[in-house]
Amino acid sequence: MSTTNPFRFNLNLPDTPQGVEDQNLFLEFHRLYLAIRQLASQIEVLSNVVSSLPVSVPVVPTSPSTPSIVPSLVLANTFFSGPNSGSPRSPNFRLVEPPDFPTHRLFSSGATIAINWRTALTWSGVIKQNSTFAFIDASDKEKCVLKIVQDSVGGWTVTLPANIRYGTVITEADIASILTTFITPGAVLYLGFIYNASSNVYDLVAVA
Repeated sequence: MSTTNPFRFNLNLPDTPQGVEDQNLFLEFHRLYLAIRQLASQIEVLSNVVSSLPVSVPVVPTSPSTPSIVPSLVLANTFFSGPNSGSPRSPNFRLVEPPDFPTHRLFSSGATIAINWRTALTWSGVIKQNSTFAFIDASDKEKCVLKIVQDSVGGWTVTLPANIRYGTVITEADIASILTTFITPGAVLYLGFIYNASSNVYDLVAVA
């Protein structure tokens, strides 16, 4: 047996076992010999795959708003989306939020409220002043839910991001009317979106 790296080897055995006198023992040995050769062939195929993997899984963010990684292995308790580019041997995945990906986060009241969909796909919070929302870092086709609650005073206005795309069922006029009446203390508003990366818009698909 010769080795070229820790994951690859070849068995150099003769085509016919030598020095076996008993015929039954010879046949049994030959069957075992053929099984070993078949196993060696399978190991060689597997070693070609293993030897092509990188030793480590580097995380190389391109910018704070558009992180990307190029792993060949997925770490435990780490979430990735993709691959959205690369090749079958070297796919490019998007790091979601290691080590845990919460399903829900709370936003704090403020004049401007940034909702980072990379860290959670459901957000909620209580507004205590007039608030303008900004959406960032959703992935293509992700479903995003926003829950807005008026505080005990109420009467606060809500301004949604400019890159929301309205449809023919839920129109921009419909939302404008809803936001006008969304002033009662303790009032609750649910908005559902699906992000379209090619157009960089959040399609409004649900209101409750």
